Amino acid sequence: MQDTLVVYFSASGTTKRAAETLAKLLGADIAPLQPVEAYSQQYDQIVARGEQEKDQDSRPALEPLSVNLKQYRTIYVGFPTWWSQPPQVIDTFLKRFIWRIS
Repeated sequence: MQDTLVVYFSASGTTKRAAETLAKLLGADIAPLQPVEAYSQQYDQIVARGEQEKDQDSRPALEPLSVNLKQYRTIYVGFPTWWSQPPQVIDTFLKRFIWRIS
């Protein structure tokens, strides 16, 4: 059983590639954060949705994780930076999962 996990959110694939590289270097497990409502593949639509979520301080719903976070001692969280802050989906993850296991 691994004790290190890399959890990531990636809208365009850049963060996914970075998370995969980190997980490989660490010998860690990896799990994507997937919103229930997937983000568009069109840049302008990603920007518009991200800005709306930020402005409304929304918490996009997430699909269930494929792993049990309680089995990990170290969890790295990867995400893009939008408007100098994490996307709102990261806030959903932290409030839904991380605060519950501590």
